[in-house]
Amino acid sequence: MVNKRIKDMSFRIKMTIFVSMVVVLSVGILTTTLLNYFEKSLTNEFDLRITSITNSVAYNLELPVMIGDREGVSKMVTSLLKTPDMVSVTIMRKGELMVKGTGDPVPRKLQRVKRAKIVSTEMMEDEFGGEGRSNEEVIGEVIIAFSTAKLKANINNTLKFAFLVTLMIIALAIVAGAYFISMALDPLSELLVTIGKVSSGDLKQRVENGSKDEVGQLATEFDKMVVALNEREDALMASEEQVRLLLNSTGEAIYGLDLDGVCTFANVACLEMLGYKEENELVGRRTHEVNHHTKKDGAPYPEEECRVYQAFRKGTGTHVDDELLWRADGTSFSAEYRSHPLTHNGKIVGAVVTFTDITEREQLQRQLMQSEKLSSIGTFISGVAHELNNPLTAVIGYSEILLDSADDLPEEYKDDLKQLASEAQRAGKIVHSLLKFTRKQKEGKRNTNINTILKDTISLNVYRLRTENIVIKEDLDDNLPLVMANMNQLQQVFMNIIINAHQAIADTNSEGTITIKSEKAEDEIVVTLENSGPPIPVDILDKIFDPFYTTKDIGEGTGLGLSISYGIIKEHGGRFQVENINSSGVRFIIAFPVSHEANLMAKPKAPNQVIPFNIRILVVEDESPIRGLLERLLAGKGAKVTTAENGLLAQKILENEKFDIILSDIKMPVCDGFELFEWIKKQQPENISKFVLLTGTIGVEVSDFCQLHGIQSLHKPIEGNKIIEMICKVHKWQDHGQ
Repeated sequence: MVNKRIKDMSFRIKMTIFVSMVVVLSVGILTTTLLNYFEKSLTNEFDLRITSITNSVAYNLELPVMIGDREGVSKMVTSLLKTPDMVSVTIMRKGELMVKGTGDPVPRKLQRVKRAKIVSTEMMEDEFGGEGRSNEEVIGEVIIAFSTAKLKANINNTLKFAFLVTLMIIALAIVAGAYFISMALDPLSELLVTIGKVSSGDLKQRVENGSKDEVGQLATEFDKMVVALNEREDALMASEEQVRLLLNSTGEAIYGLDLDGVCTFANVACLEMLGYKEENELVGRRTHEVNHHTKKDGAPYPEEECRVYQAFRKGTGTHVDDELLWRADGTSFSAEYRSHPLTHNGKIVGAVVTFTDITEREQLQRQLMQSEKLSSIGTFISGVAHELNNPLTAVIGYSEILLDSADDLPEEYKDDLKQLASEAQRAGKIVHSLLKFTRKQKEGKRNTNINTILKDTISLNVYRLRTENIVIKEDLDDNLPLVMANMNQLQQVFMNIIINAHQAIADTNSEGTITIKSEKAEDEIVVTLENSGPPIPVDILDKIFDPFYTTKDIGEGTGLGLSISYGIIKEHGGRFQVENINSSGVRFIIAFPVSHEANLMAKPKAPNQVIPFNIRILVVEDESPIRGLLERLLAGKGAKVTTAENGLLAQKILENEKFDIILSDIKMPVCDGFELFEWIKKQQPENISKFVLLTGTIGVEVSDFCQLHGIQSLHKPIEGNKIIEMICKVHKWQDHGQ
């Protein structure tokens, strides 16, 4: 195929290409050889110069270094640093740093370091009192870093100059070669002129040449060419139609520009994105004035700064994703565009521009950033919650102990203790709700009480709403059956609705009410969330579940909250509706199917239990108040309690004593709860079933660990009855051999 194309080329082109290749190769080889020689010469000269300087400095520093004249050496170093190309000077004396000075900073890759030993020479007298042999001793070393920046700059400048000269020589040589080739081929000129007229459309032209040489053969083929010309013209029109079809079939907007910035063509996607019906509405107009005239901040966009026009003004392509394009109706959208030079015969004749609407992408990016912020907040809350749960455990536990032994106290003191315990439990529930809302967990559904999720969500919002005069009213059916649900996903749904209601009421600058109701209706559990904010306009009521639809200002919402919530409810097999309450508010209705299987499996609440008398319990807890609380609480119930401050002390105790129950905190110094369990697993596997983890956090790590090893866990803050129930449960398992 390549050989055939070469054969089909005209003789003029073949000769021009051949001469050009010979010139380029010859001049290129010669120039490369000369440049290599010049570069080596400059480099060698530079090395000789800096070596000489280094040796000279070493020689001049002999006496100051020998006598330890640090001040004199410093002055000499300061003076040396004024020498061009010198970056740093380091003087070593007997292996130790004596003086170091640095000049202007230069990247390490542009430095060349030279070293020279500082030698002390002592002349020895011979036996006749004359000058004998010398005794040399290395007393130090000079280390000088020189900058090669100027050297490289000289080399680069030379290379650039040589390159330009080479290009000029090549160009001149090619032009000269082309000129001589043209002279040799002039006999064909007349024939070519005639053929050119025919090619331009004058099909009446003929070439009359009776010779039998190459020119004559060309003339013979002339008539055939005229016939073929019509066929080729038809094919060209078909090809142009195919190109147009391809341009109009792509989803990416494309338009062309000439050197004046005037639109020369536009595909269908371009017209649609910019809001034009016909191509002639855009073609022939300066595009910067039409769709690129204003920046994102509302400031005018000067045409001389236009990065679209840079393609044909500077001959370089551009890629921009932070600007606006404007539609015919005056609205704008965020766009990503690429502008590339359009060349013809090696000359820039305009530019071709492609662009896409990235509004949705930016909204997704904002949502991702918000998700990352929430993830960071969740990590922070998890750490804070762990620190809060320990003191809350102490407050709740000691309050219960005081209440159990407060028979002789006045009633007002008992009420105070009950209030103290109640408020501590309330704080613990708030912390617990925060942890459940922010934790990372595996996706999945389980038997769930909808009221529990609603109460957790309310506890996270009630204080903030109350401070803004917004009241939450609860009407929850206490006898709701269970549903199969993902607790975190449903809490996300309820949280989104409450936040939207809060914002709607706050925008009216008035007091408000949010009413949350749950009830069973046939085979469904129905949750109703009403707010007294302004109703949703009728024309957008059917759009609020659409992705990216929002009435909020930029930066205040992504338009995905209700869309995601709608998807979550549908995935749970439920239904999600919204309606206005006349002119006084908005009502969201969410219905879930009842899980009959889950309710058949639900177990009745166990009665209060009592731990076996003299049961042996090991408590491993690093915080003294919690450790003391558990010891006092369990000992008061008849248990024999031993305590340890960390997992390492617990190991030593377990080596000498046996226990029925082992209660261990997770986060402890020296040896944490996970490490203690691993030790028990290897050294005392019979104690695995006796092990219970105490944790102040909620997360996948703890639940997965317990599930993997078949052990139990208790979440702080721990109430007395909860720990008694857990001890009875674990001890019962052991009695049954589980």
